[in-house]
Amino acid sequence: MFADYTSRLSLWLTGGRHVCPVALLFLGNSYHVGKAIPPEQMSEALQDALYDCDWIPYDVFENDTKLADGAVTLRQESYRVLIVPPVEVIPYETLAKAKAFFDAGGIVIGYGFLPAKSATLGHTSQEIVALADAIWGNGEAGLAVRKSSARGGRSFFLAEKPSPADLKTALAANAGVRPALEVVEGETSGWVHILHRAKAGCNVFLVCNQNHEGAARKFKFRTTVAGKPERWDAVRNEISAVEFKRDAAGTAEFEMTLEPNESALLVFAAEGTPRKARIEDLGAPARTIEVVREPFAGPQPPSRPPEAEEEKPAAPVKAVGLEGCPWVWFPGENGRNAAPPGPRYFRHEITLGDRKVTEAKFTLSCDNEFTLFVNGKEAGKDDTGDNSWDRPQTINVAKYLKPGTNALAIVAVNGGSDPNPAGLIGKYTITCESGAPVTGSVDKTWRASKQEPPGWKAAGFDDKSWAAAEVVAKFGDAPWGRIAGGGKRGRQLTVSPITADLFQGRCTVPADVDLAKSRAVLVLDGLPDGCAAVTINGEFAGGLIGEPLRLDVTRQVKRGENVLLIAPLAPKSARLMIFREKN
Repeated sequence: MFADYTSRLSLWLTGGRHVCPVALLFLGNSYHVGKAIPPEQMSEALQDALYDCDWIPYDVFENDTKLADGAVTLRQESYRVLIVPPVEVIPYETLAKAKAFFDAGGIVIGYGFLPAKSATLGHTSQEIVALADAIWGNGEAGLAVRKSSARGGRSFFLAEKPSPADLKTALAANAGVRPALEVVEGETSGWVHILHRAKAGCNVFLVCNQNHEGAARKFKFRTTVAGKPERWDAVRNEISAVEFKRDAAGTAEFEMTLEPNESALLVFAAEGTPRKARIEDLGAPARTIEVVREPFAGPQPPSRPPEAEEEKPAAPVKAVGLEGCPWVWFPGENGRNAAPPGPRYFRHEITLGDRKVTEAKFTLSCDNEFTLFVNGKEAGKDDTGDNSWDRPQTINVAKYLKPGTNALAIVAVNGGSDPNPAGLIGKYTITCESGAPVTGSVDKTWRASKQEPPGWKAAGFDDKSWAAAEVVAKFGDAPWGRIAGGGKRGRQLTVSPITADLFQGRCTVPADVDLAKSRAVLVLDGLPDGCAAVTINGEFAGGLIGEPLRLDVTRQVKRGENVLLIAPLAPKSARLMIFREKN
């Protein structure tokens, strides 16, 4: 059902053009020279204030945009507001074009701090300061207009972290730029977000209530776009009319209730296409018919419910070659719990004499990544993907070995941005034409370094100044446990913990119900995971994801007996509600 939902939503939102009033200059290389603040917080605050924005790189703004009638245009897109990021260093051409936009009647916003240095050869920092002063002048951050141009341009300088309320005041009240779809009643708490597209002559809004907790919330919306609002339900594949009022000035208002995590697609279509009324607008049901569950005779997919406990513990999975091996890391870095992120270098030398190698395998794992070198040549690396440390790799290294002394070198990387567990574990077995196999593990006899000096991967490198690797845990210890081995082909299949519990039921629609003038709606209670696919009388009727747990099944039901199948999990109860259709 989720795949159906995302497919419909993707289709409906593909094509046309994105409509948003704000262009946010992307700081690019300014982030790497001088003081700078990334744009994510501003972008999120705009979204919470119901303003969408596009990020535009400096070079695109300089070379591809045009300034006309108080707007920045980029191909089909048009922006009324330009936000200059808080950066110390900025290209001269970028800021000069921002001033040209301000002079031509545009709205330019700065926040946090203003540019002060030039990133362009031939233009001085004094020129940057002069441009910034011409746009914003001097003074403290605030919500009022900072400066105005002769053609009506306005500039604002906001605090480093403006709130959604600050942005509404500056943009809507003081700059006159309102969201295309506003919430005028109802508490959004910053959780309602809106995407606007224009497609096939219609304005299309994706409205998402991203608050996943609490009860349903009722909102009143206001917009000035033309057309008759329709609600296209990508979950239930339904299109219904939205009751609205439009005043003489062309402003339309309507109400809509959104459940936690519910989204709605609003299409403002041309007048003339009749649509069914939404179920909320039909009033009380004329009749309620209980669906009686009956035993299900067919097979159901095997598995187990999440609350079920195993009667006996599962046998431990044996990791190929790693039983009894230690986890090691660079000494003194608390590898088992919170080692600093970054690479560490490990090496060890083995001597084979003049024996010929017939087979040699090295099984390795590292939290988070490793690359193995044998005698300076890359021999293999970890399996890419999340939690790759849980999938040890067995690497064939025979072709890299030679008689005499051989160097084994590993680049081990602890990923992430904050301290976290880090460890390296491994064991090698080398079989020769004569003599006993040569075996060993990555242990405290290996040498470790924070630095990567030249030649460290080759045999004969002097590693006396390197520290001895530190054992941080034994195989099977937390946080890694008894990891499984075998590489990509050795991955285990994860079995779903959920047991299918299909609901088969029957209900009888009385002969006096006129289905041509009625709406039949299936309502479910206590549905596990809030997701179901529904089949009625052998015909797929659709599905639902999350509240409200209802589905219009008028087309599938008939007078007399009806057979319903709800999968994969059974609701506590189901009923058919008959509403009288509006004329």
